Amino acid sequence: MARNNEVNEQTSKGHDRVSVTLTALYALFLIAAVAIGVKIVIIQRTFYIDESEIDRFRPKDILVIEPPVRGAIYDCKGRPLALSTKKYQVRMDCEVLKQDYESRVSNAIKSQHEKLQKKYANKKRKTRSEKERADSAKAVNDAVVKAAALESLWRRRADSLSRGLAEIYGDKTAKEYYDGIIARRDGNMPGRRDWKIGGIIGKSDLDRVKALPLFNKGANYGGIKVDTLEVRQYPYGALARRTIGYVKGAQPGREELLIGIEGAKDAELHGKEGRLWMKATDNWEGKHKRILIPNLQKKSEKVQDGKDLRLTIDIDYQDILDRALRDKIKDDRKIAEALAILVETKTGAIRAMVNLKRVVEKQDTVLREIENFSVNKSEQGSVMKTVLLTALIDDGYVKDINQTVSCTGTYKYGKEVITKDAHVYDYEREYHSDQVPVWYGLQTSSNTVFKTLIAEYYGKEPKNYYDKLSYFKIMEPISDFDLNGLMTPYVRKYGDAGWTKPDLLRNSYGYAMETTPIHLIEFYNAIANDGWLMKPYLVEKLDKNGNVIKPTPVTSIFSKHTADLVTECLKRVTDAQGGTATVLAKAPVKVAGKTGTARVALTEAEGRKADDHYHTTDGRFKNQGSFIGFFPADDPEYTILVSVRSVLGLASSYGGVAPAQTILEVINALYALGDKDGAALEQKGSRPVASVPAAHQADGKVPNLKGLGLEDALFLIENGGYRCEYSGSGHVSKQTPEAGKALEEGETITIILS
Repeated sequence: MARNNEVNEQTSKGHDRVSVTLTALYALFLIAAVAIGVKIVIIQRTFYIDESEIDRFRPKDILVIEPPVRGAIYDCKGRPLALSTKKYQVRMDCEVLKQDYESRVSNAIKSQHEKLQKKYANKKRKTRSEKERADSAKAVNDAVVKAAALESLWRRRADSLSRGLAEIYGDKTAKEYYDGIIARRDGNMPGRRDWKIGGIIGKSDLDRVKALPLFNKGANYGGIKVDTLEVRQYPYGALARRTIGYVKGAQPGREELLIGIEGAKDAELHGKEGRLWMKATDNWEGKHKRILIPNLQKKSEKVQDGKDLRLTIDIDYQDILDRALRDKIKDDRKIAEALAILVETKTGAIRAMVNLKRVVEKQDTVLREIENFSVNKSEQGSVMKTVLLTALIDDGYVKDINQTVSCTGTYKYGKEVITKDAHVYDYEREYHSDQVPVWYGLQTSSNTVFKTLIAEYYGKEPKNYYDKLSYFKIMEPISDFDLNGLMTPYVRKYGDAGWTKPDLLRNSYGYAMETTPIHLIEFYNAIANDGWLMKPYLVEKLDKNGNVIKPTPVTSIFSKHTADLVTECLKRVTDAQGGTATVLAKAPVKVAGKTGTARVALTEAEGRKADDHYHTTDGRFKNQGSFIGFFPADDPEYTILVSVRSVLGLASSYGGVAPAQTILEVINALYALGDKDGAALEQKGSRPVASVPAAHQADGKVPNLKGLGLEDALFLIENGGYRCEYSGSGHVSKQTPEAGKALEEGETITIILS
């Protein structure tokens, strides 16, 4: 009984301890719950979330810049002058898998060593039996043999790859390619494991390269890497190259060398980069690259491709002008540079512009388009006499081209005595008079006649002549010209510091004043346009339907009567007898224009005299010869300027020689031989009607390319995996093979454009 009481007492005490323990735990949990609840309330009301701390746990935002496709440039008939295409540069990691093969042996040795340590870790015996040693050696040897076999297989495939690369690129032999790969793989060319293979190739050649042994196994086995490049192509090569221009050295911030239309219209052509914000996910693409998805919480900007531009340039006219100018100066080493501009009279559209400079290449001289001379200002010489004559007629001082000028040789302007030149003496011998007609003064380019005219009619009020120059716009800036760098003309006017009376006399024959060829052709074009000024331009404006918006003249700078009288004088310059450009009398249409010869001011680097900016100390000089005019003279269609400049030497260049001869060749090419009316030839011939297919079906058959422009034809050919060879310009008139013929990818389609 006592025993039972003792057990009950112990049980009761046990229950009490359990109860106390449970109560304590309950109280503890209750206190903890209350504390947590209070803390939650405090956090909700007072806790501040530090965004910078949260950002530590968020995936990083990644900004992906998507480059735009640069706009194309077309000529006035829609033929591509500049376009962007995707090209590819193949590179090769020549050491791909090499370390993996080498590690197979070291891993086998390491595995055997670890196995030994594990087996004898708690045993006294540390040596292996003969069988164990043999098994270990075999495992290592098997690894060595396997690695060697894999490396040997890789090298055999590299040999086959080399033969294929030699065939596709043609820049190295198969042995040279193989030796290059192996030298880099063996570490004999430190720092050059990543090898640039060949040059830039198109899509069809890239597909052939990717199909070669080793490369067809992908980057992880064959080591192939492909860089996609946007390549600017110029289908007509050097034609109008300086006018079309280029953009060089593109860097962040777009601090570049901007040349020609490519440079002047870079913002329009370039477009706008796309800005796409991405964020990493928890999923991986491969071993080291997370999969990215768009971050919709940040604003992205869509890429805006560049706009296409259509120029006034007619590539056929450009070719005519380029060939004619090259033909006349290529063998004359005294000519250093030359410029030719052809403008459509009624609109001011520049149909062709040629800039040639003689440079030394491989111990010989060649003509390159590397500088645009049309925007540079200089003293233009006697072509400025036409400006003075126009002012005299428009101001009413000269009422008739037969009006005479008294050239007695005793006329004074200030302290200057105007003496007779050879042209006046010639007139006196032929006509026995020193009263020279105005037309004769322009025809023979007599300095005496024009010095006398400017002194007589503007000598007392020089300001009136300078005001006239401003009104004619020939000495004023041209705003918004389509090429960068057009210089502002300069003339020291009456009232300016340093102006003297001799300056006015020198102005009469184009000195002591500087203007640009663009200003000159604008002025002469106004004469051809009955006094209406048309600004020369290179970029056409199109309406929403793609039609050209023809510019309209908005400024009349002199009357039609003035233009008619000046034209009559300019026609005398190209007469077979007496003119300074008699060669143009042979043209199929009448040409009106003016020759000009001017000395070129030298720089200090060229060794000019201190008191004579036109000559060096040993008497050498540079000379510029020009012709500018329009044709047909009585109903002008085109205004043309040709100018050549000599090297530093003792020989002169004259506007009536190479420039006039060039213009004759151009006119003969532009007009039909034997055409009675001399009307400009239009391009004739049937053009196949064709529409561009939406996409080429890769069915192994040649697409129908006839009637397509070059750009559309190239797209279909490369999209089909073929190579292309082309010649000519215009639209596809012939293709080989014919449409529908079976053709393997990588083979060549030849097209002829006309």
